[in-house]
Amino acid sequence: MGSLKSFLFWSAAAGFASGASLYSAVSFGYSFVFLLVLVGEVIYFLWRFSFRGSGLVLALAVYLVFVGLGAGRMEKTIRSDIRSLDGFLRQEVKLTGKVLKEPEFTEGGKRAVLKVQKVETLGDFSLRTKVLLYLPRYTDVQYGDVLIVEGKLAPAGGERGYRRYLEKDGIHYQIFEPRVVTRERGKGGALKEKLFELKGAFLTRLRESLGEPHASLAGGLVLGAGGSLGEKTERGFRRSGLIHIVVLSGYNIMLVAYFVMRALFFLPTFFSRSAAAGAVILFVVLSGGSATAVRAAIMATIALLARTAGHRYSLGRALALAGISMLLFNPRLLLSDVSFQLSFLATLALIALAPLLEGGFKKIRWLFFREIIVATVSVQLMVLPLLLYTAGQASLFGLVANVLVLPFVPAAMFLAFAAPLLAFVSEFLALPFFAALHWLLSYILSVSDFFGSLPFAAVEATISAPVLAVVYTLIFIFLRALWRKKLAAREAEERTILSEIERILLKKPLA
Repeated sequence: MGSLKSFLFWSAAAGFASGASLYSAVSFGYSFVFLLVLVGEVIYFLWRFSFRGSGLVLALAVYLVFVGLGAGRMEKTIRSDIRSLDGFLRQEVKLTGKVLKEPEFTEGGKRAVLKVQKVETLGDFSLRTKVLLYLPRYTDVQYGDVLIVEGKLAPAGGERGYRRYLEKDGIHYQIFEPRVVTRERGKGGALKEKLFELKGAFLTRLRESLGEPHASLAGGLVLGAGGSLGEKTERGFRRSGLIHIVVLSGYNIMLVAYFVMRALFFLPTFFSRSAAAGAVILFVVLSGGSATAVRAAIMATIALLARTAGHRYSLGRALALAGISMLLFNPRLLLSDVSFQLSFLATLALIALAPLLEGGFKKIRWLFFREIIVATVSVQLMVLPLLLYTAGQASLFGLVANVLVLPFVPAAMFLAFAAPLLAFVSEFLALPFFAALHWLLSYILSVSDFFGSLPFAAVEATISAPVLAVVYTLIFIFLRALWRKKLAAREAEERTILSEIERILLKKPLA
């Protein structure tokens, strides 16, 4: 029964993802959605009265119903998309709106998302309309500000990939270097404002004590705030295969949960784990809520709640549940957000591929380095096809660079978190922490710069979408076959051990 439930769970997850993917390419309207759900229900009733013993028929019914639900969710998202400013494209406009998120620093300035409330010539306007503002770096704009801006309205994004990335958040327009006429502070959520104020003070302390690019690297390690590394430094991290360390990941999230639980060790387990789950959620809000961070937070929260309730925790199911939860909120993430795709493939590699590769690295005696190598190889193999499809580039020295850098990342993360906090209490006491942090960051930057500057540091090639689909289909089939073989071998070994125990207990001679 347990295996059937697992089969049905994966059928539902695959169905929802398939429905969202299908509707991203072709929209048939709600009638097609109802048809899919109806066919699934008919198959369910056939199973109930005629094929009761067939789990495959039941799984097909569940799959079709969830394909319909995924397609319906995407249809609802598409219908709620508003592009009512199309008539003002390439014209000067005057807009009133609220800054929805914390502005992001870029190489040349700052980006802010404006939720439009009013257009001068139209009066009140749809709250769903969003405009991306490209501002000078030192423009004093914060989350929750109500702005009146003037500028030339343009379609959002340039390349197709980036345009789709913006459209997933309902952003269809942009204004370069808008003129900020007036601003009004404090119109956002009070909790978010306090968290972003704390984050700003934290990052300012890092910049004052470390300078650039060290401060941006430290901010990326602890908060995923590495957006202002600079074009040359970021290019080095990408070519050396180290860019993932400045993106908020599950590692950062689990450290937050661990520290909270350790700090509240004197409380009952239920309260300490619940507090850890709450801290994880606040940390994700503080970091900006990227797809990677949200996925990691959902998985960490599921793990904490499962252990608190005394249930078994399945990494695979937690990953699927995290994905479906995010797609329920925004189904466009599946095909339009590369960070979402890379995050899930990397996590899947650690769950499904890394255990299969461990046997090939047993000769490496030091367990810590062995785990780093296995994890790096697994992730690199899993994400390589997607990197070739999206970026047309993959690092050739990623394994070596990661082996040299990753052992020092936990210490750098701890110092990058502890030093600024200690500086708020005593700058003198924080000096040795900042000195050690500066040395570690310099080492990481030097490794990135060395491997990133090699002439053949990265291979450049592209693959098409159909090839990508075929490659991952073959990878999943291959992984499934290997896991079935491994589980069969484990079951045979367990039967042998049980037989030996039974023979000893019954004192039977060997045949």
